[in-house]
Parts: sequence; structure tokens; C-alpha cells
Amino acid sequence: MSDLSMNDATGGMADHAPFAALRVTTAMLCCAGALFAAPVAAQDSTFLLTSEDPTRSPSPFIGNGRVGVVIPALGIGASNSFVAGLYENAPTDVPRIAATPAWNAVGVFDGERWLDSSAVMAGAVREYRQVLDMRSGTARTSYDWINGARRTTVRVESFVSRSDSHLAAIRLELIPHFTGRMHVRFALEARPPPRRLPLATVPRADPAWRPADVWYPGHMVVRSRAATRVPGGARLSLTATPEGRTIVLAQAAAVGWPADLVRAVAHTRISGDTAGVEVAFE
Repeated sequence: MSDLSMNDATGGMADHAPFAALRVTTAMLCCAGALFAAPVAAQDSTFLLTSEDPTRSPSPFIGNGRVGVVIPALGIGASNSFVAGLYENAPTDVPRIAATPAWNAVGVFDGERWLDSSAVMAGAVREYRQVLDMRSGTARTSYDWINGARRTTVRVESFVSRSDSHLAAIRLELIPHFTGRMHVRFALEARPPPRRLPLATVPRADPAWRPADVWYPGHMVVRSRAATRVPGGARLSLTATPEGRTIVLAQAAAVGWPADLVRAVAHTRISGDTAGVEVAFE
């Protein structure tokens, strides 16, 4: 689980008053053999948006009015996440809603390479399907990742609760169709700073500016990070402040995996603006 809270000493709020909270459950599930879908109740297709194109744009977004996140095409990997009311105020720029440190920074290594967006462009992602369920606030992504003779079935489920606006979850299921060691990395990871324009001071807009040049999320500066191993998982934490403000955003993530992973070895990792844990297994 991940608890995300915010205290604000400015902006008319009492010192140390809780501003928001987010709980994220991140679990990695792995099994061998064929993939079977559990029977589910019939769904109303009018609430389901489905894509079978991993190159499509823009990416879907799920949220509950307090917390929202962009769902990556592959279902995993750091992407922009936002908390309602969390803004930065950088010098010379206009106030912007800040992109929080990513809590979906999950990576998969098949023993030869890490899975990333280059696999899509290389045609290494097959049987792709991503479904956005607008009734349950859930995004489900599934595909086969082909890397030479190695094939891995990947299933990701991301959820943001409507009944509890502080709750979100990610579940990752991997099925390697080969023999060998795999690695999975879970992390809290700060988003990179934007390429800014001095919009608060320029007298007029430049006709050459594109929408992406003007519309970008604000930045948060990491103040501390930590990672600790616990039985069957790890605890990660990170604090950050929106640029130009004194609000402190605190994140704490609990990551877990099955006890029956074969020859599992896990190591925590703190590097730069990232707190993470990497688990290797067969």
C-alpha cells in the first residue's frame, strides 16, 4: 500500500493540516504455464473502451476527482499522476498543476533486456488489448512481449477507487514461456523537470509555439527517499515539494509478491530521485 499525504504551511491552510491521501497497493504475481481468465459477471459494453493498438495516442486516464493517472500503453512504466489542488509556482512561469512522483514506475527484465516503449515500435508486442472500464475505474492491459526466443505474457490492472478517493492499486501478472531468470522493479520515481517557457513575463506568444510547448505539468523537487525490505515485499517512501511552494507531499508504498516465487532474491535501491526494489526470480 502507498499512503500519500500533503501538508501545507501556506495558501490559507493550517500548518500541518492533511491535504490529501493516497493508498496504492502494488503486487507482482507470477505463474508458469498457460494464462486463464477467471470467470466474471457480464459487463455492460457501453462502459468499456477497448483498444488493440499500442501505438495509439493519447493514452487513457483514470481518476476519482482527487487522484488521477495516465495509463501507459504497456500498462507499466512511470507516467504523469496528479492530485487535485496540488500546484507549483516556478519563477517566470505561470502556476501549473504538478505531476507527482510516479507510483506506477514498474519495469520488467526478461534476462536479456528491459521492456519499454521501444518494444512497441519494434513490433515485439503481440495480442495487445487495453480495456478502460468506466464503471469500475479500472484499466486492464494484456499482451505478449516477444524478445527473440523469449516470450512473456504480461497482464496489468490499474485501479483508482471512487468509493475511497485515497485508494489506488496496481497488479502485475507475468507468465514467462521460457526457462530463465527474470527481474521486476517497483519504484517511486520523480518526474523529470519540464522545458519551461517564461510565460509569466513574455509580452506576447510566439506563433511558432506548439501546444506541447505551452501545456506541460509542473515539477516537484524530491526532498527525501527511502527503501526497506520486509518479509514478502518492501516499503518505499519519498517526499517532494512543488517547485516554488512549501507544500510537502509524502508517499509511502508497500510492494508485495508471492511467497512461492522460485529462488527469489530482492534488493532495495535508492538512486537520484528514486526509491525502489528489484526482485529476481526463476
